[in-house]
Amino acid sequence: MSVDNTIVRSGREDDLPAERPSFDLPPEIVARYEIREVQSLDGGERRVGLFLPPNRENPAIEIAGDRITARNEDPETVASLVKIAQHNGWDRIDVEGSAEFRKAMWSAASREGIAVSGYEPAFSEREAMDEGHRDASARQELQAAERSAREQQPEAEQESAPDHQSAKTVGLHREREELAELFLHGGTEKLAHDPRLAGAVQAQAAMEQHIGEVFDGDPSHMASAKLESRQMISDVLRRGLDVSVREPTAVRQIEPIQTRPDLER
Repeated sequence: MSVDNTIVRSGREDDLPAERPSFDLPPEIVARYEIREVQSLDGGERRVGLFLPPNRENPAIEIAGDRITARNEDPETVASLVKIAQHNGWDRIDVEGSAEFRKAMWSAASREGIAVSGYEPAFSEREAMDEGHRDASARQELQAAERSAREQQPEAEQESAPDHQSAKTVGLHREREELAELFLHGGTEKLAHDPRLAGAVQAQAAMEQHIGEVFDGDPSHMASAKLESRQMISDVLRRGLDVSVREPTAVRQIEPIQTRPDLER
């Protein structure tokens, strides 16, 4: 397995626990992957492989101590790495590998509050991330205020006059967040079967076609640009805005002015 794309738990030595707990996997990862031990050719540290059908020979993700190696750098793999790091209490990680992988890991891990070393984001990327954090903080404050209001409301009043509008608002925020995350991290098949994402999928396809023309098929530049466009569409969905591809406006042809004999004098 290539060791290019990896994440490593980081932090000062005195910050790390003296006796590290055994590595654990979240339930959704256990359900998604086939998990088994990978034999080391040199008899070194025990490694755990996470396999995706139909490839049962080469693990999609490999875990060795505090180092996780990924064979792919697609959104689903990146999301799985973040979930594993979160589940094991990693609050800081070092990322190594391709520029696309490091950028994707910074974006996904930073949204979950994990500090990332190994990728230096552009100013625009950092601004977009900060704005996302502010949106998330505002949603949390709104939900906390609504919970507090419900707790202070007398029980009889809650039963007789539930706050339907508040519940609707919270549900709407939750649906937008789930939709944005699904578009960003979901597989191609999931996106194709969700009618709510039809416009976003169409917009992404149009953007990827334009990206291919701009970069003349250069795979390294195209991969980074495609990831940026996907992140941008996800942010639009998170705000509850419409995403669609608009048909180009037809340009009306202007007919030439006809010369009249009486105007030539």
